[in-house]
Amino acid sequence: MPWQGTGGALREKFRAASRALAAAFQSHLAGGRHTYEKGLRHEQVLIDFLAAHLPPRYGVSRGEVADSQGRIARQADVVVYDAQHAPLLEESGASRVFAAESVYAVIEMKPNLNRTSLADAVGAVRSAKALDRSAVVASHLGHRRLHGPAENPPFFGAIFALRTTSVERCIVPGLALLDRRVPCAQRVDAVCVLGEALVYHFAEVPGPDGQPTWCPTIQTQASRLGYYASKDDTLFLFYLFLLYQLGARELHPPDLLRYVARERMPRLRVYQGDRGLPRPKPAREGRAGPSPDKA
Repeated sequence: MPWQGTGGALREKFRAASRALAAAFQSHLAGGRHTYEKGLRHEQVLIDFLAAHLPPRYGVSRGEVADSQGRIARQADVVVYDAQHAPLLEESGASRVFAAESVYAVIEMKPNLNRTSLADAVGAVRSAKALDRSAVVASHLGHRRLHGPAENPPFFGAIFALRTTSVERCIVPGLALLDRRVPCAQRVDAVCVLGEALVYHFAEVPGPDGQPTWCPTIQTQASRLGYYASKDDTLFLFYLFLLYQLGARELHPPDLLRYVARERMPRLRVYQGDRGLPRPKPAREGRAGPSPDKA
């Protein structure tokens, strides 16, 4: 469906930014031979753009996402995380490991989006969205809240591409096929093809004139895939939808005790008033005392 922009200085700013991004991506494609290095440079261009345009509460980086069950998703090209309350589980160079509860969005980048690269990008997003997000501080009595959520809401998962063979004949039907028998919470939420179109989910609702119309929505079993043929305004539209989705998610800080509980904790000794601390029993004569790891 065509998208009717509202005009104004902000839209013109993003049109200029879209041209600058396209030029930066093209220069990286033309220079160097190593595909991996080109990919890193592409990711950094998008990371720098989002870091400059999102509010300071959101951090942007490449990295990995892990959960309290010990699972780690595939390396994410772009991670949007809680910059104020997100403890890093690990940091090495430009890559970081984030607790799943600290992440707002994951974005996969593809220079050329076809059926094969679409399936790969969908798999990467799905591996992150399948992580457990229930290790939140708000769920524990005596902490921030007495009654908190069971888990943080799902990530916003998106794919950002520089070009594609065809949005209508390849991306939309390909994504619909990949979404079959997959829970809504693990599906890709949006696909942005720079300078061409934004793929999103839509619901049929009554319009002002009583006739049914389609409007963007969160994913449900009843929602349908569609796309805005937004051309030069695609980056602007992607930014607006991303900003809306980030603002709609309230994240509670991760409970890192749940993460370390999988490892061996120190031996617990509880103070019992007048009875004092329990004392270890002396070793019997002729027998060795307890080993240090059992003390």
